[in-house]
Amino acid sequence: MSSANKISQHFYTIDDAVPLELRSTFRSLRPYKAHRHAELSVGAIVGGQTCVSFNDRREILNTGDVVIIPPEVVHACNPVGGMHRSYHMLYIDPDWLCQLNGLSPVHFGPSLTVLKSPGLFRQYLAIVDAISNQSSAMEIPDLVRSFCQSLIALYQSDSSETRVIRHAAEQGSGPESSDRIQQTLMTRLSSPPSLDELAEEFQQRPETVIRRFSRDYGMTPKALINNLRVEEGKKLLRAGYSIADTALTLGFSDQSHFHKAFVQYTAATPNQYRQVMSIFDNKS
Repeated sequence: MSSANKISQHFYTIDDAVPLELRSTFRSLRPYKAHRHAELSVGAIVGGQTCVSFNDRREILNTGDVVIIPPEVVHACNPVGGMHRSYHMLYIDPDWLCQLNGLSPVHFGPSLTVLKSPGLFRQYLAIVDAISNQSSAMEIPDLVRSFCQSLIALYQSDSSETRVIRHAAEQGSGPESSDRIQQTLMTRLSSPPSLDELAEEFQQRPETVIRRFSRDYGMTPKALINNLRVEEGKKLLRAGYSIADTALTLGFSDQSHFHKAFVQYTAATPNQYRQVMSIFDNKS
């Protein structure tokens, strides 16, 4: 497995008016732990194959495939057969996207969808080119709007030219106890309760807490804490926090612990992420 800091990968963002992020990764063997994002994730495979796993299902994506992962769906996208793969990922704020296109969130969920359309793939690459070449920020929303309109049309069609693969995503709708545990963890990221404290608070055995929470949300309470911390860490790094201060703010025991978790859930290092996020600071 290649070291994350030796992989060619770049992260791009625009500004608050265009809340989306692009990740471009080339010839990577780094795996991900199961994770989730608050954003709508739209990926495109540009080389090799990727295995998307979720809800105990597996789907092999090939070059030219576009995958749509709704917000908060636990998933992982990993190499196939020890072979390199290259891909782009767009992380799009769902509220902004709905406002941009006059949509509602139901257009993108709760299914994970794979679209096999050369035309849609070309539109995706046009967005990648515009962002990576630092095109005018005014151009990018139009490209995203056009892409999403095409995406929705294909999603809703039965065209023989497009193969649509849908898989129901059942995570995120657990019973009251799991939902309350999740809310507790989300509001106490920097000093989360221990497993024993959760078990006492919710009157369950520790192993019952883990089993039920994993069943309902696709990951253990500890994994969710680290996932949420890493996602919050991205925001702090984008805001200019140092890696050490980010680790301290999020409650990691030290910078090394934060680094390890960040790589596990993003397949990139905090330094890679922090450095490239400044690429649009001086856009014209």
